[in-house]
Amino acid sequence: VYNISRQKWSHGKVGVIPFIPKWLKSSLYSIIGITILLFVFVVLLRNRVKKATIKIEESESKFRELYEKSGDAIVINQNGAIVDFNQAMIKLFGYHSKDEFKGVHPSQISPEFQPDGKSSLEKVEEVLNLAALNGTHRFEWMHKKRDGEDFLCEILVTLIIDEPNNRIFHGVIREITSYKQTEQELIAAKEAANNSLQQIKVIQANTPNV
Repeated sequence: VYNISRQKWSHGKVGVIPFIPKWLKSSLYSIIGITILLFVFVVLLRNRVKKATIKIEESESKFRELYEKSGDAIVINQNGAIVDFNQAMIKLFGYHSKDEFKGVHPSQISPEFQPDGKSSLEKVEEVLNLAALNGTHRFEWMHKKRDGEDFLCEILVTLIIDEPNNRIFHGVIREITSYKQTEQELIAAKEAANNSLQQIKVIQANTPNV
């Protein structure tokens, strides 16, 4: 008996003709196995990426909430220009919305000259260069509110990104006008007390003993 799928051998046994060679079967099994492993790996990787993305989004949301609700004025400066800030920054400067001074240079919300006599425009570059050099820089600065009132601040600037043509700084601004006034009053009171003490000593020294 002989047909397409069966063949009678010389010893009288009938066998099925192998249509796929064994080496090809082994290769196909290997390919299928690898494909399944790759599929499982992709699914697991996708799940991990999804979980990581959710965590990042949650972290960003928490950071943004803390950023916006912070009592300190927080500002992001990119290449010398203000690109982002929180609500405390708007309140401190007496503005009504971010659009009013987003993108401005810090010198534009400062008097022309700082208390040390240096130009605000030049000194901005000076303090940013110091922050870039040391990683962070704390200093006092005279700013100007929307209504033109000058006020003294303590600013902490930290370098975040330092790339060619792309320097980004994080700044925290605290008004210290009242603190400085109190400090000056305490110094003046101490000096007055010392002067009074010296006058008393002089009077005592010049007063004859009775």
